Amino acid sequence: MKKNCLFLIGVIVLLLNGCEKVTPLDRNQTLIDKDSFEEVGYISSDDIESKAKKMYEKCAGCHGKNGEKLALGKSDPIGGKDKEVLATLLMGYKYGGLNQYGLGGVMEAQVFNLSDDDIELLAEYISKLSGE
Repeated sequence: MKKNCLFLIGVIVLLLNGCEKVTPLDRNQTLIDKDSFEEVGYISSDDIESKAKKMYEKCAGCHGKNGEKLALGKSDPIGGKDKEVLATLLMGYKYGGLNQYGLGGVMEAQVFNLSDDDIELLAEYISKLSGE
């Protein structure tokens, strides 16, 4: 839906600027990149950080405020781990192929409703936690 809205906004802008021909975007194009959105106030770093923090709130019960706990007394602390490693693990849980420490089912339920972009954002947030 966001892409449709962006497309419509782009069409309106082009029409208002006197463009005679409007062509649809192909799948790899966007009207405005993320940095441009932030520049004009649509997305801010604070909003992104707030979203990541909110997503992590449901993780903190088992993993701790700073990713310092052994979840259910079994897993390693997650705070400060490499972002790519975290994203890979979370994707593994989401798609049901990972069962570390026998917690695959629990973790799958936790990340099932997250989009792949949300998982990337969450992994980045966790990688910045102190783990202490």
